[in-house]
Amino acid sequence: MIDFSKFYAILGARFPIGMRDYIEGKLTYGGVDESSVSWLGSRSLLIFLFSIVGTLLYSLFQPEAPLYLFILFFFIIAFILVFLSYTAIYYSISTRAVKVEKVLPDFLMLIVSNLHAGMTPFSAFVRAARPEFGPLYSEVMGASALVGGKRTLDDAMVHLGSRFDSEVFRKSIDLFLKGTKSGGQLGKLLSANAEQIRKIQDLRAELITSTKTYAIFLAFIVAIVMPFLLGISYNFLSTFLNIQAQVGISKGSALPVAVSFFSGDLGITTSEMLFISLVTFTITAFLTSMFMGIVISGKPLLGLKYFPLLLVFGGSFFFLTQKILQSVLPH
Repeated sequence: MIDFSKFYAILGARFPIGMRDYIEGKLTYGGVDESSVSWLGSRSLLIFLFSIVGTLLYSLFQPEAPLYLFILFFFIIAFILVFLSYTAIYYSISTRAVKVEKVLPDFLMLIVSNLHAGMTPFSAFVRAARPEFGPLYSEVMGASALVGGKRTLDDAMVHLGSRFDSEVFRKSIDLFLKGTKSGGQLGKLLSANAEQIRKIQDLRAELITSTKTYAIFLAFIVAIVMPFLLGISYNFLSTFLNIQAQVGISKGSALPVAVSFFSGDLGITTSEMLFISLVTFTITAFLTSMFMGIVISGKPLLGLKYFPLLLVFGGSFFFLTQKILQSVLPH
């Protein structure tokens, strides 16, 4: 097989150092064992190729389109793919942070139990890790390997704290490190820390439960109410134009009062109305999904997982509304 790793490295090295360092930190938080240079090189090549393929497919359906539309379409596809690549890392980072914070109180209490059993602080720390803790277990094992490789305890703890984008976890690691240096009541410190983390998690769960009602209300408006109103607007325009065409209205002709209602020039076609409705709904669903992320988790990008659902349900209800109204209203 052809080895593209060197080509990816050459391509990724073309990016600015600041961007490479930023991506390196994100990959570390996301648990991706790949250098930022290789990641940037491989993703940029894939994005370029998919954008070219998408533009070629667009040219098959619109061969007479002007050149600027092809260029614009290429950059739109590239932007979407870049956004999706970053979102994938973001979700990986958030998932790992949520997992480690969820098991952190149990992990700290196991450390306390090991300390009471007479283990040294570092041994108690390593033996408290369990495979069911997921990414925390693998990272603790990696940190213990660093100490076994003649690295200091400080280096291992700093390395472990840098593997998760969690301020709670970093502060707990820092507390453990300071407790081992000061020789104080490490068990009591960790027990109090675990209890405080549990209280914070309970408060966060209560807050999420209380705000879910608002999120459901927003989803109902975007997925049901808005498509219904847009469907009514589209069918009203379609019916209006059909009646206007059937009565044969012409400019300057004398019309009865009942017919003169249909003599106005709307200045918009049904195809334009359909396009405006779909674009408006898509943008609204996108912004609403991000707002739902803020309401539920405090992070807008985490709400993007609701966007496809809103898009599918809302789009289906929009076209269903059209079908129902078309079967009821005369054309």
